[in-house]
Amino acid sequence: MKKLKSFKVLLMIMILVIGVNTGTYAHKMIINPIEEGKIRVEYDGGNPATRSKISVYNSEDELVDEGDVDEDGVFQYDQKETAYLVADDGMGHKDTWEAGSNVESSDGSKLPKIAAVVVVLGAVALFFSKKK
Repeated sequence: MKKLKSFKVLLMIMILVIGVNTGTYAHKMIINPIEEGKIRVEYDGGNPATRSKISVYNSEDELVDEGDVDEDGVFQYDQKETAYLVADDGMGHKDTWEAGSNVESSDGSKLPKIAAVVVVLGAVALFFSKKK
């Protein structure tokens, strides 16, 4: 019985640590539209991706412009020829965003992943608590 109680305590600690930890998502790159012809590139935690280079492509997949974001992660582009943009920070993080879209380039939501982990660990805890 004492082993079961110890296991439950350990499992609850694991659930809390996994549920609270957002560091695993800290370097997901996101392109956010600010206004027409202006985007901000940032990591999932909200920090600007200041090392990012932006490549601008037209509807024929031809490179029409490229440049670096400023110190705030902002980049301005000519929306007339732009079909999509690609952000690359040179460290393995890349993201693509369709020009004219008012939606972030990625899902950005951590809640479903965290909830899934908590549900699975909770089910394991329930299974072991019922077992005698």
